[in-house]
Amino acid sequence: MFTINEDEINQWSANEITAESLLPDLIRRLIYSLVPQERIKHIHFPSYKATHHGGYDGELDTKAPTIFSDTLSSAWEISVRKDIVTKANSDYKTRTEDSEGKSKKDVTLVVINGRSWPNKAKWIKEKREENKW
Repeated sequence: MFTINEDEINQWSANEITAESLLPDLIRRLIYSLVPQERIKHIHFPSYKATHHGGYDGELDTKAPTIFSDTLSSAWEISVRKDIVTKANSDYKTRTEDSEGKSKKDVTLVVINGRSWPNKAKWIKEKREENKW
């Protein structure tokens, strides 16, 4: 079995141009490998050249909660930028101000960065305490 570890993903993410266009596709494939296809209602993770078309970086609607979300709908922001917290805060602020018609109380916002994210748990805790999503 082929495995990939966190250090390898972090190193791969350093090539921002390649990683930025491929990471959404890898996440989509991971979802398909972990969520039974009959539970997926809608999945959209634009990748390659489509990563610059605007909107959420990924959307997942399911018939039941998954390991990614306690809600049936999730909106994803994906990055490989080195300024992890700055980018995460920017995405969070943008999506909180304009959720593109999604009901924030019924959607889980998933913020991902391909790089190692020190203090990620603290960031998540702070955002959950805001109770905006």
